[in-house]
Amino acid sequence: LRRRGSRRGGLGRLGCLLCRRGSRRSGLGSCRSLGGLISRVAMRGGEARGLSLDLGSVPGISQFCKEMPFETIDVLVSNAGSGKFAHLEEFSIADIQSMVQLNLTSHICLARLLLPQLKRQEYSHLVFMGSETALSGGIKGAVYSACKAGLRGLAQSLRKECAKSNLHVSIINPGMVKSDFHNSANFQPGEH
Repeated sequence: LRRRGSRRGGLGRLGCLLCRRGSRRSGLGSCRSLGGLISRVAMRGGEARGLSLDLGSVPGISQFCKEMPFETIDVLVSNAGSGKFAHLEEFSIADIQSMVQLNLTSHICLARLLLPQLKRQEYSHLVFMGSETALSGGIKGAVYSACKAGLRGLAQSLRKECAKSNLHVSIINPGMVKSDFHNSANFQPGEH
């Protein structure tokens, strides 16, 4: 999946690891560079297709899930995200709504819509990409940190709710990763 208008990033490449030679697993994840990911999956003997989904639109997420071209999904890597870093009073209400939609609401909606299918599988895994900011907020990170803390709570709750099924739920909370994610920020990884 690719968020329309997004730039190339680093963590979306995680999906490549799901498609190893000989693997019969199907995965759904987001990345900012579809062409590169599809090429890397093919080089590993896997098969990948590029699909477009606007994660900024709840109706778009619902429609995508209704028309999804997959019979089953074994792994969902829920890692789409965007960051804007400023003091809270510098954000417009529209900026806040947009960040919460992409960094939290879209993950909740996608999980909700795919959960019944994931729970029916013999094996399935739902992986959320969080952030260390979910554990400890920072200056100019109020909105982003709040979204990632919400995502952490979602993952922890779903892990307990799905404990009796074959669905495994995980969250990865990395530190800053060198990628285009920070292009619009006034800092880069390693500068703090």
